Amino acid sequence: MNTAIKNNLWSQFETTKEIFLAKKDLHPLFEQFKFFISEINIEKLISQFESEIELNISEWWINKERDIDLNSKLFAILFTYGDLKEKLPQALVYGINQIETPLKKQLETYDLGWHEYADGYYALPGINLDFCQALQKLNYKNLEGSQDEEIDWYELEGRIELFNTYKFAIAYALHESLNNLMQLNKLISINSVVPLHFLLQQYDEDVTPLLILE
Repeated sequence: MNTAIKNNLWSQFETTKEIFLAKKDLHPLFEQFKFFISEINIEKLISQFESEIELNISEWWINKERDIDLNSKLFAILFTYGDLKEKLPQALVYGINQIETPLKKQLETYDLGWHEYADGYYALPGINLDFCQALQKLNYKNLEGSQDEEIDWYELEGRIELFNTYKFAIAYALHESLNNLMQLNKLISINSVVPLHFLLQQYDEDVTPLLILE
């Protein structure tokens, strides 16, 4: 299943990236992102995420000195991030210990439904998403006083592909980093049921399956 997840996320990243780069007559506000999209270094991202997760597992996720309920078995580790246009975006970690609907083994995104987090196991350090810093150019604060201030860029051609490229870059690199850590037995210290699901979510959207630890 994890191989299928990997292939699906990579395909989504490559497809959205190529569609965006191939678009003609983009508004200059979006045209500039062709350079930034081309500069996304997936291997560097994987290495960064892997190092950050390994550190945060020991410093936070399983640290008995933190005010976290480590006796509660987790069904899933959920990485959640918000607006990528903000300064220093990051994906924080939530440990799900109660869930109404069984988690799914599938490639497609799905509604997580009702769930609860273990005491203290929320908004823990996860990964930094500073590779998305170019998107700050679209932050309304940075557009104030510029020639593009009045432009409703949300309606411009290419917006969906632009943001999806970053979204799937995060998902794919996160999958690969978690898979590397799984191969090194770095995830077995997490108190969980079997299988343990790793999921990704932006805002309150459907969750994206990342990895299943069995």
